[in-house]
Amino acid sequence: MSAAQSGATVEHQQAQTVPVAQPTDMYIQPYLKKLIPELDGLSKLQEAEKRIDIYLSRKKIDLHQNITQWTHSKYTDPANNQFVRVFISNISENQPWQTNDETMELDQASWTLRIEGRLLDNGKADDPNRPKFSSFIESVAIDFKPVEEDQDDETDQEMGDPLLEGTQEPSAKKPKNEQTVFEWHVDPNTPVEFDGVDVSRKGTENVNCTITIQPKGYTGEFLQYSPELSCIVGFSKGTFHEAIYSLYKYILLNSLLTNNDEAGPKDSTNGEKVLVKMDASLAKLVSPERLAAGIVSLKLADLPSLVKDHVKPIPPIRLDYTIRVDQSSTFGDLVFDMEVPKSTSVKGDQKLSKDELLLLNEYNTLSTAIEPQIQELNQKTQLLQLQLNSSAKKYQFFDKLAKDPVPMLQDYMESSSQALKVLSGDAGFNEDTVRRSQFYQDNDSILFENIGVLLSSGRMK
Repeated sequence: MSAAQSGATVEHQQAQTVPVAQPTDMYIQPYLKKLIPELDGLSKLQEAEKRIDIYLSRKKIDLHQNITQWTHSKYTDPANNQFVRVFISNISENQPWQTNDETMELDQASWTLRIEGRLLDNGKADDPNRPKFSSFIESVAIDFKPVEEDQDDETDQEMGDPLLEGTQEPSAKKPKNEQTVFEWHVDPNTPVEFDGVDVSRKGTENVNCTITIQPKGYTGEFLQYSPELSCIVGFSKGTFHEAIYSLYKYILLNSLLTNNDEAGPKDSTNGEKVLVKMDASLAKLVSPERLAAGIVSLKLADLPSLVKDHVKPIPPIRLDYTIRVDQSSTFGDLVFDMEVPKSTSVKGDQKLSKDELLLLNEYNTLSTAIEPQIQELNQKTQLLQLQLNSSAKKYQFFDKLAKDPVPMLQDYMESSSQALKVLSGDAGFNEDTVRRSQFYQDNDSILFENIGVLLSSGRMK
């Protein structure tokens, strides 16, 4: 290889630089790494610094998201829940079998349905600060089913036409002693406290009813998860956002994200992984029709629609009960526990959120304190980079001059003469020629070099 070709190669290496956002950005030209082996280590340190910055930024974002989730989350830890024991019973009074007075009218017979509850704790029953049953429920509704009886009137049958008695169809059963629906709803304007609800009615027959109890704290955002979804996210109740976020964490922890080759153009995903491989747990969330079609993966964008099929509003506590009038009392026959959140659990979440907020503030304080030192080191590194680039240009000049001085000096004199013409404004172009667009197409490289000379000399800004 001749000296001229070697010089041209060096100039070509110097001219091919990557586009940068700022002139002071640190860029090490490839040919310098061959001359100075330590520059390769500097490049590796710069790449490591970028990865650390990205990692710290992501962790800071995760910390912000966790604080927001703990602050506004409506999900309560089951370990912080407590239970209210609910008793449903009824008593009978003045029933025919309870009195021997044959003159007593049946209208005096009655029954009383009682729904009461108490928090299972160590508090005493006579403690005035003990939370009442009404503080844990939103509403109570009792739907009494009507009692039916045969409406055939024996007197009418005796007075009826004997010819029609054999062909007369049995009359339909009609409701007797139709009961009303009892409802109670909490009123924030006029709050009341009670430990039980008593509903009294007159009657001498057993009555079937449906009791509905709505605990407090359940809103439209709080949902119930299906058993398949609960096995993945780890809890059975929560918000729609919590279900998607927990499912996404499950996908990340199990490394189920894969490269996207068929979902669409690469520029639409920026090279990110948007396909999720199906495992045994995720397959339970997919409908049998899609599994039969041979689906082996799904998109991240399909997670909301997938979760939507496995959530539903939390149903209230609903049970059927039979009011027995053939017993004096049924106390203890129907008892169940209702799960409610502790009043202190919210304070615990606030304390946890406060601790994480202090951690975030400490991180910001340390970052602010070390920022001036990082800026000072960056300025020193940039200054050394500028000095290195300046020394590299001198090295190229003298290296080319030492290898083949005659062509080098000729090129240098020609370049200096051209620069002098440009600076003096006498480039030798015809005024009529420069008005044509073809001139700029034919002399693109020359004009680019001339503009560079004007910019470097400060004649053009």
